[in-house]
Amino acid sequence: MNHIANTSPVFFLLGVQTVAIALANELSKIAFVQIDPILVAWWRMGFTALIMMMWRRPFSSDKRKNLPHDRKTWIVLAVLGVATAGMNSVFYIAINSLNSGVATAIEFIGPLVVAVWTGRSWREYLGAGLAFVGLLVLAGTSIFSLGPSSVPGLVAIITSGALWGLYIVLGRQVAHGGNGLDNLALSMTMGWILQSVLLAKSAVEGVIRPARTATWAKESDGAVKLVALMLVIALLASIVSYVMDQILMRRVTASRFSVMQAVLPAVNLVVSLVFGDRPVLLDYVGVAIIIFAVVVSFSSDEDPLPSHDLTHRHHVGLHEEDGSVEEIDIPD
Repeated sequence: MNHIANTSPVFFLLGVQTVAIALANELSKIAFVQIDPILVAWWRMGFTALIMMMWRRPFSSDKRKNLPHDRKTWIVLAVLGVATAGMNSVFYIAINSLNSGVATAIEFIGPLVVAVWTGRSWREYLGAGLAFVGLLVLAGTSIFSLGPSSVPGLVAIITSGALWGLYIVLGRQVAHGGNGLDNLALSMTMGWILQSVLLAKSAVEGVIRPARTATWAKESDGAVKLVALMLVIALLASIVSYVMDQILMRRVTASRFSVMQAVLPAVNLVVSLVFGDRPVLLDYVGVAIIIFAVVVSFSSDEDPLPSHDLTHRHHVGLHEEDGSVEEIDIPD
């Protein structure tokens, strides 16, 4: 699997990731009818942590020597875990009360700040700006119809955007620090443990005793179906997504990775067609702008994106137009 992931084109990996997340978002809407959104976030984080720990086994005898040896790394992993748990929780709260297009546009402020802060050329800045414009177009007129009742959702999505930006910054540190997936497993586990202090009891009760608005979750086998649904959501939105993130964060700069995140709403639009949604012309215009933004951002590379084997790799400086350098991984 490592060979396939490390030799596949960057945009193929991005496509796999965004389709998985888009499918998970549609499935999450089904789960929200049966259980409170923030409790879905706890189950998702829990399944992610358990699957990652069983898969990577960072405490096994042959890997124990690779565990972080300094306090700084453990702090980074803990903060990343908390940021991820918080990001998912407040995002689910937000999309339960806000138009999804509006929520995505506002949440992108986090990656946008990272893109601008770490950008090294005018093309990267232009790409970030165009991506944000594309998201605003996707949000459409809904963004101007927000009222006082939207305030909790707005607070939640702004918080989610800030945590998303923090996730990108810290996630890159983990990706470039060695043993990325093992350390990611540790990070997700720490985040889930801290999240459990607040949500574990309510999340378990939410499955055993479904909400009054629940439908099929009240059936005799409803709890099993609901847990299975949330497991699928975790596999798509977290396992596939976070593993792809670790690969992509090694292979592209922080600014370009941030702009790439704007592709998700575009893929959401396509996936929503399968679930019966009917986009309008403005939606397609927004998608076109986002695609153009990514093309503009990546066109500033003097060196081609490494689509070859990264199994044996070392850091190399990516030379930008202003003479600065940012490190990415290439094969030995």
